Amino acid sequence: MNVFLNKFLTFVVLLILAGCGGSEDFDEPVSAPTLPLKYSVKLEWTKPQFRLDGAPITPNDIAQYNIYMGQSENDMSLLKSIDEASTTSTVIPDLLSGVYYISISTVDINELESPQSDPTRIQL
Repeated sequence: MNVFLNKFLTFVVLLILAGCGGSEDFDEPVSAPTLPLKYSVKLEWTKPQFRLDGAPITPNDIAQYNIYMGQSENDMSLLKSIDEASTTSTVIPDLLSGVYYISISTVDINELESPQSDPTRIQL
């Protein structure tokens, strides 16, 4: 049985090597296509302590955070909502090189959304 297995493995290795032979049809080196670099950005924020009217807001009053992003500070759209009030960070993956503007808002349990924060400019 070992002799059969040994000959079988030798045959498989030879078969694989036979498919790896060079060819003289390729005189120029071949380079792989370059893929664009993708970046991830980690956002961190502090929980708001006060509402717009100055009244305190507790973590129990917060329903979610909305993250807005765009390539112009005047044209940002909702990127994602974070439904966990204890969360104070998130990662935005797969961004290409360029300029991005990011802002955040807070939504309370009554579905009242705060104005967006001042946009933060990120250049990748």
